[in-house]
Amino acid sequence: TMAHANGGFANTWPPASGPRQQNPHMHLLEAALALFDTTGDEADAALAHDLVDLFRTRLFDPATGTLGEFFTGSWQPVAGPQGALVEPGHQYEWVWLLHEYARLTGRPTGAHAQSLFAFGRRHGVDPRTALGRDVLTRQGDIVRGGARLWAQTEGLRAEIAMHGLPQDPPHADNADNTVQIARIVDNLLGRYFTDCPPGTWNDQLDPACRPAGDKIPASSFYHIVAGYAELDRLAGGSAGESAMRIA
Repeated sequence: TMAHANGGFANTWPPASGPRQQNPHMHLLEAALALFDTTGDEADAALAHDLVDLFRTRLFDPATGTLGEFFTGSWQPVAGPQGALVEPGHQYEWVWLLHEYARLTGRPTGAHAQSLFAFGRRHGVDPRTALGRDVLTRQGDIVRGGARLWAQTEGLRAEIAMHGLPQDPPHADNADNTVQIARIVDNLLGRYFTDCPPGTWNDQLDPACRPAGDKIPASSFYHIVAGYAELDRLAGGSAGESAMRIA
């Protein structure tokens, strides 16, 4: 019902005015991969193949190694500043998805994942604090310099996905995966999960790394669980025991 004549899907049903977005396609790919992982039926992989093709041909900009957010009906970046926006958290989310797609289907995605990851490492992370930035331009200029929690957990998933893989080019100006993973976890425990009511979190830090805002979106819990699951997998299942001791 929501399929679009120019590829991909409508953001809402009934269709609403406004630009087309990559975000729902990203989450649809995640669902398609989970379905295929569950059934093993090649018919269930077809949607994932289509969505990765859409990423390669429409959503991804090879000149800058970035993922667009807002598009016209024919999948061109919308005019003006909105068409040049990049969210490092989404870049990292796609790194993990592309690795998961390659794992499940055997189809290589390393070059695209590496391009997204390299841009994120170069522009999307504050080298002083290791915090993932909120919004940039395709040239890496900061549009919104705060740090949402969900972007940190997606950075964690991307770092784990790239853990142990050769980087091209090598990130001589940045920490290796092991160090970066540890810095992200330290940020989560020390900046986001402290100085807040038990069972909650600081969802947003301002550019000075101070908690900002008075809301805790429920969507962030999904990102926390997704990041934790990858950390637990990397730790061989020991992360759960460690978290219980910390709690």
